[in-house]
Parts: sequence; structure tokens; C-alpha cells
Amino acid sequence: MPPWDLRWCGAMLGTNAPLLGGLALFVLAASGGIAVLLLQNLEARNVMTLGSASLLGGVGLVVLALTRSEVALFFLGTAVAGVGFGTGFQGAVRTVVSVAAPHERAGTLSIVFIVSYIALGVPAIIAGATVRHGNLLATAQVFGIAVMALAAAALIASVFTSSYRARVPTAARRC
Repeated sequence: MPPWDLRWCGAMLGTNAPLLGGLALFVLAASGGIAVLLLQNLEARNVMTLGSASLLGGVGLVVLALTRSEVALFFLGTAVAGVGFGTGFQGAVRTVVSVAAPHERAGTLSIVFIVSYIALGVPAIIAGATVRHGNLLATAQVFGIAVMALAAAALIASVFTSSYRARVPTAARRC
């Protein structure tokens, strides 16, 4: 089954419902969008920390659900991962834009979006090639674990940076 055929989601979860693939994408995007709207007034680093933790936990639930073929757990994990994806991206953009001068913001956002598209596109191409020559479930699990490792690294960096900022006086941070 080609990766663009959304029936893969149903096949991985042990059902023959092609609607599940589209529903999974909807749940991911909707939960991310709702989280961005609800949390837009939080500080950028707090949003990013929440995003990293949610992405780590959500993808962990998805990997577990795929291993056990549990549809409800899969969608719960997808919703939590969507919160992480949306808030993590919002926190990152707000962090980068806040340090750019007003005349540099358009260029800064352009670079952020280019890097984001590459970061999403290259793994998708690799996953597509891997699925073609291997097992879809194994590919999903390996990529899930890789995303969890990156989310854990971002969470650790976010927590470390927050605790560092709390100890360093404001004047020293400007140097």
C-alpha cells in the first residue's frame, strides 16, 4: 500500500476503515490548532516546554497503540502529540521572532519555515523508502522512537535553559 493511501492507518490498527487515516491527520491538526489558540498567552519557553513534553508523551502513546492495535489509545496519543506539535512550533517561532529586529523578522520566519519543511519532508521521504522495502509497523515504531528522542532532548534543553535563566541576572544575559 503506498504511503499516500490513508488506508495504512486502519491496516496498522487491525481494521479495514480507510477513514481512520484521514481522521488521524484531522485529530493531529485540530488538537494542535486548539492548543495554540488556548495557550497563546503563555510565555514562549513555557509553551515550548509543554510542547516537548506533550510530543514525547503523545508519540509514546501512539507507538504503544500501534504495538497493541488499540484504536482509542492511538487517537488519544495522536491528540496529545498534536498538542505537542502545535505548541512546540508556536513556542519556537515566538522565541526566534522575539530576538529578531523588526526589519529581520520576515527573513527570520522564512528561514524557520524552510527548515521546518525540510525537517518534515526529509523524514517523510526516508519513511516512504523504508516502507517500500520493509515493514510499515516497524518503520512507524522506529520513527516514533526517533521523534521521542528528539522531543526528550528538546524538553531537557528547555528545562535546562529555563533553570539557567532563573539563576543568571538579567544584565548578565544581555552580554
